[in-house]
Amino acid sequence: QLKKYLKKAIQNQIDGNGFSFVEVMSSCPTNWRTNAKETWSFVEKDMAEYFHVGEFRVPGQKEEK
Repeated sequence: QLKKYLKKAIQNQIDGNGFSFVEVMSSCPTNWRTNAKETWSFVEKDMAEYFHVGEFRVPGQKEEK
């Protein structure tokens, strides 16, 4: 998914559609003191509930109110 969002953000800039911001959510097993498997499970199950993946505003479309 990340590759798709990055590609679209760069293409928007090239096309002159304005600024794009891509936020990347990643894991840090060292800082969280967990193993890699537990950390990705936490990111995919627990964090995704609060930090939704997707586009929040697409150029050329009206913002929803």
